[in-house]
Amino acid sequence: MDNNQSNLNMQNTDFGVRVYSGSVSNNSKKIEIEIYDENHFDIKIEDKRFESLSKQLINKIKDFIRDNLTSLIECSKRETNSYLDNNAYDGGIARNITVKWGRLLINIDGQVNGNIGEFTNDFINHLKELIIKEGNKSTDDVIRESIENVVPIQTKTTPIDNEFEKYCKLYEEKFGKRAYIAEPSGTKEQTINAIKICLEKNEDLLDKLLYPNLEKDMNNGVLYSETRKDLNNDKSIEKDGMIMINDENLKTIIEEVVGNEDQYLNTTVYDVMKKIIDLPTETTTTIADLINYNPNETFVEPLTQGQIRRLVKETCKKLNIELEENRDGFGGLAYYYQFKKVDNNRF
Repeated sequence: MDNNQSNLNMQNTDFGVRVYSGSVSNNSKKIEIEIYDENHFDIKIEDKRFESLSKQLINKIKDFIRDNLTSLIECSKRETNSYLDNNAYDGGIARNITVKWGRLLINIDGQVNGNIGEFTNDFINHLKELIIKEGNKSTDDVIRESIENVVPIQTKTTPIDNEFEKYCKLYEEKFGKRAYIAEPSGTKEQTINAIKICLEKNEDLLDKLLYPNLEKDMNNGVLYSETRKDLNNDKSIEKDGMIMINDENLKTIIEEVVGNEDQYLNTTVYDVMKKIIDLPTETTTTIADLINYNPNETFVEPLTQGQIRRLVKETCKKLNIELEENRDGFGGLAYYYQFKKVDNNRF
């Protein structure tokens, strides 16, 4: 794609990313990426040209850039003429990033010393790995692979399913509310036995039978969420019961979101989530404030900050914790992006 066409595409699009990394002496290691959508792109990575991109990959690239948008802006803002005069270097590998997001146009010269040069290198390499892993697949290819990997759902009901449904109906008819399976490790058999006792005693004892240690756990500081999952209709409902979220369960949920290969990410997301759970509603804060982040003591790379921020948001969704981002308090790096913990009941 020639420069005139490239500049025209960037001018007329709502989204675009263009990166370059390479040196005059080694063309085989050159990275040239230019993407606008699945039909308009030009990608050549280390002498390999990519001929197709799926919508799914485009969306992943957009998510990656969105997670790092504040860092991209902060780097671009810092690159004044004075900064470039003092930090730019000649020779070696040239790197640059251009991002178009709505009406916002971001340019970063990565041929500089220090954090901006490192950020540019990490950003380009991450984008390269995304494309190498999933590039040259059409949208139809991705859909077909997804269908092939679907595990057939077992729809046949078992005797215990039928008995569970029967006793749930009896409980609802008698006490006017739906029964449920205790979280996190309750069973249908446990609920059936509890309902039988309720019917026999003609008293609604379900909460006490399924959570016999509720009062003790609360007194000992075990964390609870204000929702309970009704597995009879597979929905989260807000009722008088609660889901127990102790440290072990919280770590399990975080591992589901983060994976178990990166202990640093697991530990950091856990530390942030513990603070968010204890945070009073309607409180505005940042990740940096919650964990007392001091970049002079332990610096966290901008890309990693963006990744942790995204993982924290995903974990909050699983716990039904609502975070409202403060668009006016644009904080630069991801750790300084302001958000407010809000009361779900207000909606």
